[in-house]
Amino acid sequence: MASADRIWRDSSPASDPMLQQVMLVDPPTVAVHTSAATAVTQMAQAQVGCILILDQQRAVGIFTERDLVHLVAAQTSWEQPISALMVQPLICCATTEILNLLMIVERMQQHSVQYLPVVDAEERLVGLITQTLVLQALAEEHNRCRQAEAELRQQQERLSLLTDALPVYLSYLDAEQRYQFVNHTYEQRFGRSRDEICGRPIWDVLGDAAYQVVRPQIEQALAGTSVVYEAAQPDPQIGTRYTAVTLIPDRAADGQVRGCCALVTDITDRKQAELALQEREYLLRTLGDNLPKGLIYQFVHEPPDRYYFTYISAGIERLVGVKPEAVLQDPNVLHDLIVEADRQQMAELAEFSRQNLTLFEMQMRKRTPAGGIQWSQLRSAPRRLANGRTVWDGIELDITELKQFEAELQQAKVAAEAANRAKSIFLANVTHELRTPLNAILGFSQLLAQDDSLTDTQRQHIAIIHRSGEELLSLINRILDLSRLESQPWPPNFDKVASGFAATTASESLESLSVLFTESFGHPYRDCIKPSGYAAVDGTSDSSLDAPCKPSGQPLDSLSASPDSVADALLVMPLAWLEQLYRAAIQLDEKTLFALIQSLPAEHACLAQKLQLKVEEFEFEQIMQWSQQAIDQSSVG
Repeated sequence: MASADRIWRDSSPASDPMLQQVMLVDPPTVAVHTSAATAVTQMAQAQVGCILILDQQRAVGIFTERDLVHLVAAQTSWEQPISALMVQPLICCATTEILNLLMIVERMQQHSVQYLPVVDAEERLVGLITQTLVLQALAEEHNRCRQAEAELRQQQERLSLLTDALPVYLSYLDAEQRYQFVNHTYEQRFGRSRDEICGRPIWDVLGDAAYQVVRPQIEQALAGTSVVYEAAQPDPQIGTRYTAVTLIPDRAADGQVRGCCALVTDITDRKQAELALQEREYLLRTLGDNLPKGLIYQFVHEPPDRYYFTYISAGIERLVGVKPEAVLQDPNVLHDLIVEADRQQMAELAEFSRQNLTLFEMQMRKRTPAGGIQWSQLRSAPRRLANGRTVWDGIELDITELKQFEAELQQAKVAAEAANRAKSIFLANVTHELRTPLNAILGFSQLLAQDDSLTDTQRQHIAIIHRSGEELLSLINRILDLSRLESQPWPPNFDKVASGFAATTASESLESLSVLFTESFGHPYRDCIKPSGYAAVDGTSDSSLDAPCKPSGQPLDSLSASPDSVADALLVMPLAWLEQLYRAAIQLDEKTLFALIQSLPAEHACLAQKLQLKVEEFEFEQIMQWSQQAIDQSSVG
């Protein structure tokens, strides 16, 4: 016979792990005619407290330790058949009952037996269930249950910690829409504890208004369909709360839906940001589409060599008659309209802007469907994306009318300059024609004044005629000088002269320079510089504009110190005023010229009057003689 060790057989009907722990699948057995001595010997060898008695593979009895005690106490012969010595009833368990361990324990307790043979439908022995193995198995099962409960409790604690830490609202609703679970975030959201929420219907917690919003989706989930949606729910604190909801149905083993799990994320901040972004985008598109003579666009370069538009406003259709959709689909539709001469410049500027991330700006010409030319001013700022693309956000303005106005203005300028030259020529001719009879009047008045026979009254009248003629001649000369000032540019070597003065003054440590004019005091250059010099130092106490003056050809030591002399004044001024003098002189017009003359101080009124006297010839000399004597002479007066 086999030993009492458990022998596991895969083909055994009792293949359940629990039953394998409580049942011997190959217990010790003897035939009905076996002697008691032989049976007891086999029991001892198998180390089992019983031995089954078989009759043609059918269990007919069981001999246990209790029967052995009775045998010894009655001093019965050991040679008797074992079947005659059985006192314990044979209580069996069918193979269909072995999965119910609780029933087996109850049967053992009911019949006060420690061994329970397992037989099949034909009463053939399958195995033996012992009380000892049952108790051991129950103890092990109890320990496993306690360990499993501890692990389950630990997992629940971890799960609770995880769900409570999530910034989402987790809940479980049963088929009657009652809460069975909520996480800590859910408690904070509604200001109620888990115990206060669980067991209550959802409309009691959310409120009827909010429940009516989510009711269709909950009913759909309880019908067995997963649901994902976004909802806007009224909120007394913030007005409207936006949530993203996922509902997952919970199915039992039989397929029946017993509830649903709800995962709710508060997306109010994100939704408000999206709405604000949509509003700004709508505003930008509206402004771009309604620019009367312009548009906005976004242009992209994608390596290695692809260019395309991601946005262009409706203004492009008003400018060149091309729909925005066509440009977005194929940028060459717009590129082909650019005048050939501007395409190369645009490509070079775009490449430079892409490489250096500098502003792209140019004026461009495009051909319109009507055959005309449309001018545009483009300006865009590039930025580099993480994926290597370069994006230009820019604006394009229609400057066609401005270009037409510039052309008309240029034409008007040319016409005005031509008219001005004609005016100057006319004035020069007229003044020359007027000077001839006027000189005769002045000459005859001088001759008449030499007549000794004239009375005082007559001399006075002749003086009036002569003075009036001089005034008229002065006016004519002034008009002639203005025409010369317009037609003759400033001497081209003035900058070099100024640089020479500056270098000499610096080397000699001088603080002033002298510009000497000849006695041709009527030339406009002289009249420009002198008043400018006076104006530059007007109000200063140390100016020495009342400088010596000399007629043409006279040496320096013959200079007269009187600024009222008919000769020109020698202009002496600090070197720092030279640039201001030059800048003022080259910008003079008729108004500025007379304003400078009139701005002379009152003590120079006589000089101002003489500055208005003009002669036709002028010699411009720069005296580069720097000596203490010249400076001393220039300070006289």
